[in-house]
Amino acid sequence: MQEELAGHGFTVFAIAVDESPDHARPWVEEAGCTFPVVYDADRLAVEALGIINVPTVVWIDEDGRVVRPHDAQFPNDNLIVFHGKPAAPHLDALRRWVVDGEAPMTADEVRAAHRLPTEDEQLARAHFRVGLQLLRRGEEQAAADQFARAGELSPDDWTIRRASLLLTGKDPFFSEEFLAMFQAWQDAGRPGYALR
Repeated sequence: MQEELAGHGFTVFAIAVDESPDHARPWVEEAGCTFPVVYDADRLAVEALGIINVPTVVWIDEDGRVVRPHDAQFPNDNLIVFHGKPAAPHLDALRRWVVDGEAPMTADEVRAAHRLPTEDEQLARAHFRVGLQLLRRGEEQAAADQFARAGELSPDDWTIRRASLLLTGKDPFFSEEFLAMFQAWQDAGRPGYALR
């Protein structure tokens, strides 16, 4: 999409929520990114935009306004078996917005679709942030305790749960812990956000 729509003033801007650029670098290199990729170790963008899953797409206009709030979307159908969302409808809507100026939602619809965090979710983010600081100071067990508490408070926030796995030395995609988390999420009806 970056190459296709660049002539229309469009730019993809990716934010990796990894603890270090070295964690994100293999993904960026494998994808052959031709757009800016920054990393947000403190997850400030995640919190500001209300993101609870990755990958998440947010459309922001040239004035810094969100015109389509966070939603789990994908650039192709490679993993459609996993997530069940064809890429074409989202990509077609993106083209209509960038090329034709067709806004995907009204400002009122954007506000209505933006889900504010609950008190437990806010507390979970605080525990996660404390855990990050403890981990950076070398207090691994105390950090793991904070990450576990964050996951208990906000079990559907994958930015906390999967990040906690990686930060505590577990595979965030194929470990037993991840597979159990994924199964619980499946059993709960795949909660999260999705624009209809």
